[in-house]
Amino acid sequence: MCCGCFYHFWKVLNNLLLWSFYQEVKIYGREKVPKEGGVIFVSNHTNGLVDAQVLFCKCPRVVRMLGKAPLFNIPVLGAAARAVGGIPVYRKEDNSGAKQDNGGMFRAVYEALASGETIGICPEGLSHDNAELQELKPGVAMMAFGARELNADTAVSILPVGITFWQKHKFRTRAHVEFGDPIPVTDALLQEYVDTKHLKRDNVGMKKLLAQIEAGLYSVTLNASDWHTFDLLRMARRMLQPRGYALSQAEYHELTRSFQRSYAQHREDASVQALREELLLYADSLKLMGVRDEDVEWGSIPVCLGLFTTLYMALYALVLFPLGLPAFIYNLPIALIAYAGAWKIASATAKSDIKRGAQQEGYQALDVVASYKIFIFLFLTPLFYAGYAVCAGYFMHGLLDLHGAIWGVCVFAALIVLSVIAVLVYDESRMSLRSMRHVCRRTCCCIGTELRELQEERYELQQKVRALAAQIGPQNCKQVWEFENDDDEEENDPRDGADTDGDGGLSSRRDSGSSTGSGGGGGIRSYRRQTTTIVSDKQRARMKAIAEKKKKQKGQGGGLVRSESRETMLRGGEQVLAEAEEEEAAEAAEAGVAGGPATTVQQAESVSINVS
Repeated sequence: MCCGCFYHFWKVLNNLLLWSFYQEVKIYGREKVPKEGGVIFVSNHTNGLVDAQVLFCKCPRVVRMLGKAPLFNIPVLGAAARAVGGIPVYRKEDNSGAKQDNGGMFRAVYEALASGETIGICPEGLSHDNAELQELKPGVAMMAFGARELNADTAVSILPVGITFWQKHKFRTRAHVEFGDPIPVTDALLQEYVDTKHLKRDNVGMKKLLAQIEAGLYSVTLNASDWHTFDLLRMARRMLQPRGYALSQAEYHELTRSFQRSYAQHREDASVQALREELLLYADSLKLMGVRDEDVEWGSIPVCLGLFTTLYMALYALVLFPLGLPAFIYNLPIALIAYAGAWKIASATAKSDIKRGAQQEGYQALDVVASYKIFIFLFLTPLFYAGYAVCAGYFMHGLLDLHGAIWGVCVFAALIVLSVIAVLVYDESRMSLRSMRHVCRRTCCCIGTELRELQEERYELQQKVRALAAQIGPQNCKQVWEFENDDDEEENDPRDGADTDGDGGLSSRRDSGSSTGSGGGGGIRSYRRQTTTIVSDKQRARMKAIAEKKKKQKGQGGGLVRSESRETMLRGGEQVLAEAEEEEAAEAAEAGVAGGPATTVQQAESVSINVS
């Protein structure tokens, strides 16, 4: 079992590399990992070598990683991988399509699992840029069954691990690692595998185990048919989420997965397709105005407040900047070489993979950019720092009666400390600049009425999303968000003149005392609202103007379909308003009171929305 000093050194080094590139790597479900017995950790594969690096570093047990054979031929990396127990896999893709002999690999895996060790593998077989899991290779099931056949008394389980990155190829972004529920390789499955072994790839036991592994991976990863659909589902999830309620990463993934499951089951429904078209139109409007959905949700802010906040954040960033300036200067050559080299290699990789049919047209190899950046940085940083230290020792020899070697060691240590400080300064400055952009967008939108119009459009979409989620959500959920009537907490329609500058409007709070339930359930969180909508002739004319503006913006072609969807929605809304006006007029006539120019419609809703 490979758990010596070098294993721990290599793990610490890789953790430092991950920390230097990613701002945060959060781990969930670590308690689900079996403490003993053979375990196969199976992970999705969307970020090249970084996937294996994350699994190796964040797994609570000693894990032996499987990797393609060419990696083990790289002088330093290959030797280190073998030293920590890595096992090479010989793929036909790496040898011009010729079939390879992996008998030695399977024997090593069987023996490791039968003796209670753990194996790490990405069963998709190939890193990719797609928004959905790819077809799993049968090798992982063969490994599990082979280990059980070798030693029937050894418990072997398969543990799905979901690794999700936000902008995986960019510096100082975030990652989420979630361990799923273990899948035991039972005696019944083993018997089915043995009885139908002659069927090879049509083996019944192997197919059942692969289906369980696939379901387990889907339960810990985010998936969609394409990235455009993925972004729309995230937008719908945000509309369902009450304003002011901050989701943890675990809740974010749970809720997003529930949307993806519901959409996958009901994507052909007319109501789902209509809502998709309206969300597309809304997304196009956001892009046209240069704002985000968060800006529309929270509304504009006064110009004076926006200028003051922007000035404060700019000063904060300027104060921090000198602290990171030295490290920025001496690390700049390393960063430029790593950036240019990684993208050049990735471009060549994309062309090669497309040419030999391993990837589809449009593949950009974003999944390997981070890997090349990290490992170029790993090899260049010691070389550059050593060069800086040697130069410092040469020129500072004799200064303060110290030998040049001592100065070199001190400079080398100072370079590392200053680099750590620079990374922390970069994080703070980046967040300040991002907040400045956010404030500037909301301040600029305060000048005109466009943001107000988008708020009206968003409110209508929000009601449709919640209604549709109430209709199709319960089939895929464990946790409940409940919307009830209450006079104390209000969530107002932006058309009623409510405050939309961030202090009022769609307000809600997290009720920490409303969590109930027993066993493994998720409990109930209650959010209450009462909506009062005042619709006047002026507001009705504004809604028509929005529709006309959308038509002009979209122009000809595919945009006409979305404009028609928007116009249909407006006609439906006007029909509801007309019916409400008739009812109000009838009541006013009975009471002997003349109706005014505006109609008040009290909407009190009680919708239970499941959002597991």
